[in-house]
Amino acid sequence: MQPTTLIIKRSLLSATWHGSYRVSWPISRFKLPEVVDGFLQHVLPVEAWSKLLLKDLKGRDKEQYIIPPAILAHRARGDEIFFVAGKVFISEGDSAPFTLSLLTRFTKFDGSAHIIHKLHPEYEGEIASAIPFHLVGIAVPVEIYNFRFALQLFSARFFSMLGLAPVVTQTLLLESDQNECKLVMEFESLKRRNEIPFQRDAFFEKMGVVTDKVFGLNIYRDYMESLG
Repeated sequence: MQPTTLIIKRSLLSATWHGSYRVSWPISRFKLPEVVDGFLQHVLPVEAWSKLLLKDLKGRDKEQYIIPPAILAHRARGDEIFFVAGKVFISEGDSAPFTLSLLTRFTKFDGSAHIIHKLHPEYEGEIASAIPFHLVGIAVPVEIYNFRFALQLFSARFFSMLGLAPVVTQTLLLESDQNECKLVMEFESLKRRNEIPFQRDAFFEKMGVVTDKVFGLNIYRDYMESLG
């Protein structure tokens, strides 16, 4: 079984807990599309297929990566939830590169405790007209080289000068090429050591189903067992 790392510590300035969970897996170019499709179909917020508006949720910051950005072939163009890069096979021996990104852009505050972002898709290359967004992970004429997925969840926090304001308290980053897949979760402001992060919309449980199917490790169950 692939080793995982869970660290949870008590915050010095408040009666809350913070920590991180990390895991990486070897992967092949044949398995990578399964990861992409799993996160598209099961983990991507349902709002991505309907209203295009996200409440108290956004993509990763533009400069936030697991892999050092200096060695990345494609860097994020904004706050990014989803990214794939690869090529579309147009005919025998002929292919064209493509990238597909799903970014989030700030729209407005909803009262003092909530924040709204809007989803914004960006396409480059043949993918725009050749393959529907939601099928890119299982499309036969596509080979995927790189995949990134990220979620940042907001919670309302009280500040003495500002009152209530939404701040990011949970961050998920997943990055994969055709050789290795890495996942990092960071969280803060948990009220109890055994409180489970990413419970909103059952994100953690859904990710566990995907990683169990592809890698044979359910990260949700592994996290629970690692708590002791």
